[in-house]
Amino acid sequence: MMRRLAHASHPNQLFYAATVQEEGSIEMRGAQTSAHSINPDLGIALEVGIANDVPGIGPEAAQEVLGGGPGMMLYTFSELPNRKLVTFVKQVAAEQHIPLQFDFVQGFGDDAGAIKLHNGGVPVTTVLVPTRSTHAHNGILDRADLDRTVDLMVALVQKLDAATVSRLRSFEP
Repeated sequence: MMRRLAHASHPNQLFYAATVQEEGSIEMRGAQTSAHSINPDLGIALEVGIANDVPGIGPEAAQEVLGGGPGMMLYTFSELPNRKLVTFVKQVAAEQHIPLQFDFVQGFGDDAGAIKLHNGGVPVTTVLVPTRSTHAHNGILDRADLDRTVDLMVALVQKLDAATVSRLRSFEP
């Protein structure tokens, strides 16, 4: 994504942050300090999603399939994504013919949960790359899912102009 956007025009100032202590049990400290330093108008956390074909994982913990395209988190204990931003991501994915999967995970938190709380509220969502055996040395993903996730992220950045960001940040219906 960074390589593609380095030579593409877009109406944004982008910040990329690699964070530490992301899991909800340790308060997403890296995202908190990054949001404080960056002061974002909007946040998109890029995460791995848990593929539903891992032994011992029930449907309440994983809804994504490898090869089904990028995912988007619709609920975690730390985040209820901004509904206008969710609609925008769905629209851009449809325009780009990128299949989109959805995840609802009760026992999971991610960086978007910390970013959303910054400076009176920031619209956030989480885009996911479906992955088997996350947090392990042998994680497996489908290359097409990764490529489609990059395509989606690039398209989102190219369409997020000032008017769109203002509309997404507005509390008006």
